[in-house]
Amino acid sequence: MMPFCKRSDFWLRSFSMAIAVCLIPSNGTALESDQSQPINIRADSGVIDDSAGKSTYQGNVSIDQGSLLITAELVEIYLEDRTPIRIVATGNREALAYYEQIPEPGDEPVIANAYEITYIIEEEKLILKGSAKISQLDYFFAGEEIQYDITKGVINANSKSRRGQVRMTISPRDDSDP
Repeated sequence: MMPFCKRSDFWLRSFSMAIAVCLIPSNGTALESDQSQPINIRADSGVIDDSAGKSTYQGNVSIDQGSLLITAELVEIYLEDRTPIRIVATGNREALAYYEQIPEPGDEPVIANAYEITYIIEEEKLILKGSAKISQLDYFFAGEEIQYDITKGVINANSKSRRGQVRMTISPRDDSDP
């Protein structure tokens, strides 16, 4: 049986996370115009394997499509009928993989960093693994793994280690904001 103090810490963390998720603004989908924009890729090297439905880019990779920006050391793009369905960006010791996108016109960008970022395009989901961080405006979450449902605006953060904890910061609302 879990001691009371550990049990209450667990429930406090779970409750805090639930409250924080409810406070995050619902972002809807990523900018509609992003999907109609061409995908621009820059890298030191690239391999396209049509038979495997995969393209791999390595070395200072930068991908942008409208407001979407992904940077990493290694990026793998998985395709179905020449349409990207999933992007996996992997960082290295010097720099984590980076994701940035404006969810709605006039919104501040969502910014994420992790050792590995998986973007499931059709489901509009981000999975961040390893030193994961995600923020928008005054909201900040950190943990070993973070899943972000872009459509619903829901963040699920976990810490895999026994000592680690999920961290979140929710800044007070400025009364002058509408």
